[in-house]
Amino acid sequence: MRGHSLGNGGATYGSWTYAVGSQDGAHMLTSNMNGDWTGSGPFDDVLAAEFCPAEPSDGTPG
Repeated sequence: MRGHSLGNGGATYGSWTYAVGSQDGAHMLTSNMNGDWTGSGPFDDVLAAEFCPAEPSDGTPG
């Protein structure tokens, strides 16, 4: 998917919560992680898996 996503998130008392969606509604993601001490790394991986296209194996842009 190329384009923009819209969302909101925050942290409180040991957890991160995010909600993100594509403008056309085709992709939606809501996540809550118990562990604000971990940083956003685990969420970044999930966000990339949902919203970033995989690169073709021949290295050409997706």
